Amino acid sequence: MKKSVVIIYILLGAFAGLSFASTKAPQYRGRSIKIALLLPFCSSMPEAELKRKKLALVQKAALEYYEGILTALDSLEKLGFECTLTVYDTQKDSITTLRILQKPEIKNMDFIVGPLFKEGINMLAGYCLQNKIYHLSPVVSVGSSVTTPYLINTNTDISNFDKGITDFWVRDFDTANIYIIHDGKKSMKALAEKLRSKPDSINMLKVKILNAVPYLKTEDIITSPEKPALLLMLSNDENWVNRQMKNVKDLENFTLMGLESWLDFKTPDFEKWIDYHCLFATTHHVNILNAKGFRELFRAKYYTEPGEYSYKGFDQMLYIGKLYNTYGANWTDHLDETYEALHNNFGLDQDPITKQWINTEIKILKLEGNGLMQVYR
Repeated sequence: MKKSVVIIYILLGAFAGLSFASTKAPQYRGRSIKIALLLPFCSSMPEAELKRKKLALVQKAALEYYEGILTALDSLEKLGFECTLTVYDTQKDSITTLRILQKPEIKNMDFIVGPLFKEGINMLAGYCLQNKIYHLSPVVSVGSSVTTPYLINTNTDISNFDKGITDFWVRDFDTANIYIIHDGKKSMKALAEKLRSKPDSINMLKVKILNAVPYLKTEDIITSPEKPALLLMLSNDENWVNRQMKNVKDLENFTLMGLESWLDFKTPDFEKWIDYHCLFATTHHVNILNAKGFRELFRAKYYTEPGEYSYKGFDQMLYIGKLYNTYGANWTDHLDETYEALHNNFGLDQDPITKQWINTEIKILKLEGNGLMQVYR
């Protein structure tokens, strides 16, 4: 009996010996999709070279993502999903990636996932545009560097945080004075301007941008017992954030909002964050209860807990697989349908300039006690 998911390994070297069982689907829908997966497994590099070139973490991320993909395929098979997955090792090398794209079978793929990094995605974008093949960027959002309607970015870039943040403001802070404080960096200034332009169109009150270079002038911030303030601090710089945290210590009746990078700070001041009712805009947060089924499947298959890239691989493959299983060859006509994933939802819009499909979904988290609670999306 034919299997509904066929996995072919090419250039995998050390990983080719791994065995991945494929269960038979209870029914078939008469559709099959050919998918190519391009990831930097770096299988031809000896361990000493991996360490010297600091590629061990890259290899680990690729394997985690791949395991997530395979776990999703197990679930999709039970829905009747049919595909041939061909796996290529890019070795994190542009020449190897180019050689893969020169293989005649690549032109016959229905869909391509990868490579992992922006340089490889940019290289693939021209190829896919010429051959009209949709492709997905696994972990980065490419931004304005390429123009193509065939690129799918499920990872929300910080430049596209504006929709989620302002939607949250409208819901929870529509009567507050809102202050956008940035560190002067180009990307943060650009996001600040996008955020300020959005509220004006929805009649929000008092949105003001403050440049905290060289320091924040707190006299520009108005708070009162009757009128709360929301301070959005746009920066990934831990030292800058800590300086501003000290500057606002004498303010009253305010909420502080920061970015997901703050959660990786080396010396986070949790006490201040709790005192300031701190909120975080993020693109990756997993509700353990919602992910229970996936975690059980993953542990049973790999005898370990899934990592961040495992969730990405699982969510992205399940998203594409369910679309294809529902709509067949017309699945790309439905990319704008909202999808509730485990690590971050997918709400794709086609950028009017680059024509890329970009995700605008984020989550808002609140620090309570010793944990993070999701308060939006």
